[in-house]
Order: sequence, then C-alpha cells, then structure tokens
Amino acid sequence: MKLILFDIDGTLIAHVGTKRQIGFPRFIYAIKQVYGVVVTPNLSINCNGWVDKSITRSLVKDAVSDLEFEKKWPDMSKALRSYSEKQAKGGRQLYEKIDEAVSLARLLKKDASVRLGILTGNVERMAWWKLEHAGIMDIFSFGIFSDDVEDRLTLAKTTFEKAQKHFAIDFSPSDITIIGDTIYDVRCGKVIGANTVAVTTGVHTGMHPGSTYRQDLENELPDLLVDSLMDTKVLQFFGLS
Repeated sequence: MKLILFDIDGTLIAHVGTKRQIGFPRFIYAIKQVYGVVVTPNLSINCNGWVDKSITRSLVKDAVSDLEFEKKWPDMSKALRSYSEKQAKGGRQLYEKIDEAVSLARLLKKDASVRLGILTGNVERMAWWKLEHAGIMDIFSFGIFSDDVEDRLTLAKTTFEKAQKHFAIDFSPSDITIIGDTIYDVRCGKVIGANTVAVTTGVHTGMHPGSTYRQDLENELPDLLVDSLMDTKVLQFFGLS
C-alpha cells in the first residue's frame, strides 16, 4: 500500500491574484479578531515554507505574550476561514485548481493500492475550505495540518502516526511520496525518508543571488523534478502509464 501526500498551495491550487493580496489581509483580520491587535506585515519577508502558526506568531510577537498566544491560538483557524469566506462572497474566486495536479490526483484515487492525503502548512479549517473553494474537495478525506506545530519538518514527522490512525496501516518511509512545489515540501519528504516529487507550478523566486526557482528545487535533489504533474515521468513513477 502506498501513501501519496499533496501540498496544497502552488501544487493543487493557484492563487487568483497575488498571494499577498489574499494571504496577509486574512492574517491581519484574524489577528485583530482573536488577539485584539492591529499588525502591519513586513511585505518584504518571504513566508514560503512557514506554517500558519509560525506566520501568526511572527506577526504578534511584540504585542502578545506567549501565554496569551497559545491560549487564543485555537480561535485563529475559525477567524482565518471566516475572512476567506468574506473575501469569496459574491462568487469571487480566490483560488483555482491546477488541472494537471488534479488530473494526477484523480488517477491515483482510482488505484486500489494507493491512499491519498494532503500535507500542508495550512490549519485544517483553511485547508479544507481552499480545496472546497477550488472544487476539489471530493478527492481527499485525509490530511496532515499545521494546527499544532510551528515548522514543516515537525509537521512531516507526524505523518506515520496520523496515517496509521486514519488508515489503520503502518506505512514505511519507502511507501510514502510527498508532492509539492517548494524546497520545503522536498525537505518534508527527506526528513522522514519518503520519496519526493517537486513540480514548478508555484510562483517563487530564487532563494539566493543568481539562483532560480528551478535551481533551488534541483539543489534539494528530489526523486523527480517536473513542470507538470502529468509529465510522462510522473505517470511512470506511479505506475500509471
């Protein structure tokens, strides 16, 4: 039995408009609702690879004590989703599916030897809402979310326990593949010994002077690096061709 975990943002779905126009206003709203403070994000900070909890903590660190932060944190997921629902009123589309990724996921879903899931830095309420909003909620019933962790590697390390609890299967590292559009998705796979598929459908710049998005992904040495998840190499990798 195989377990295949998809990242969400940049892998399964794309932002309509810029990520910062959608993302940061959501955090500003939710933080004001939950913690009662007004924050002004530093838009020059690259939050790629961060999870929702670490983003929130970075924004309120000078205004909210650690004790208050933890006490009120559970309310953030509701507030984050509430703002996205407000943004989407009137039929406004915030996210759209990435067709090739969704096609791959649907093919894999038909394979009786595969179990599908998502591995995301989003809190659970936001993750499911994004998939529903993009029209692909029906594909997944299992996810690994960031509600209780503050970095992606810690999140990845919960995979075995959470998958066993949900599927009643003890997956070995070699049974697992993580699919994502950033170096952090690749690192999530490597930290647990899983297979990794990197796809260049995200909107990113190189992390270092002179580097490109693709070069950064190449440097992480994923098992596969492709521009489309319907690439022949991907289909062969999963035994679909």
